[in-house]
Amino acid sequence: MAINNRLYLNSKQHAERIADLRQRPSDLSNLGTSFLENEVDFVALAKTFDLYSPGSADTPAAIQEKIADCLAYMETHGKPALLEIKTL
Repeated sequence: MAINNRLYLNSKQHAERIADLRQRPSDLSNLGTSFLENEVDFVALAKTFDLYSPGSADTPAAIQEKIADCLAYMETHGKPALLEIKTL
């Protein structure tokens, strides 16, 4: 499973803390820490490793459906599968 929050959260939080400590605006904390405009495509990346992926999901219903798909695939083929869950 790949949890895609479209950013390096730890780095963003660190940038926010440093900005606060230095009494600077923290609105630039996304610079170099986020992929909001050009996100990583974990489904395509999985395919480069010859892994099965049913795609990405961002709602509870879609997540449940795609987890079932991954489990069925793994049980049938004995190979790993990747589900990308988008959280933002």
